[in-house]
Amino acid sequence: MGEPLGLAAGVVQVRLTLAVAAGAGRGAGVGLHAEFGGVNIDGDLTLKTKGGSIGDANLDAKATVTPTGGMIGDLISSGDITAKFEAWNFVEAKGVIHFKPPPMLALTKLDATVGYDQFHGLYASITSGFPSPLSKDNEEGTFEGGISTNAGLFATINFPASIPGFEKASVSGTIGYPPLAVAIGAHLVPKNRFFTSCCVSVEPPRMRPPSMSSSAASSIACQSNP
Repeated sequence: MGEPLGLAAGVVQVRLTLAVAAGAGRGAGVGLHAEFGGVNIDGDLTLKTKGGSIGDANLDAKATVTPTGGMIGDLISSGDITAKFEAWNFVEAKGVIHFKPPPMLALTKLDATVGYDQFHGLYASITSGFPSPLSKDNEEGTFEGGISTNAGLFATINFPASIPGFEKASVSGTIGYPPLAVAIGAHLVPKNRFFTSCCVSVEPPRMRPPSMSSSAASSIACQSNP
């Protein structure tokens, strides 16, 4: 239920919709659409309660920003913003910008993310997709790198590979700091009736103080058919 309201001020157009629903829980929502020249914004605010005090209500907010032209439209396809409050306490927020990959780079996507949650703290990262250099079926790999106040620096890469004797295979690598940690792995699905899949991982020696020993770790785990 709700009545739309329209507001225009120069190049700005805003549309608000208010909705209220009742059931096992209660909620209210506000939808917004705004046009600022070459940018469109669509957003929603949702307030939910379990029928108790308004002080125990949860609030979710989300918005999508879409360029409609100009220089911003040449660089960015869209952006997403989300935020969550539980019992009016701030829990998490995230903003993602979906860039249009530069034509000189063989990337299928390029996203930048900035946010906060209770596990990572403040964090920022870049995620990209790219054609796998080891795949014969035009499969895509992914890369993500970033930093967070709780976990430090990190970078991960994963891409499919075409390996004779295997139906599927993928190679992955991870690096983190601090402390410096590196891991390399592979997931393999062989073409036989004995094993369904195998995972191989290798962790090179970590950088440690001279008083501590450095050691490498490796493991192979296979899942067999019954």
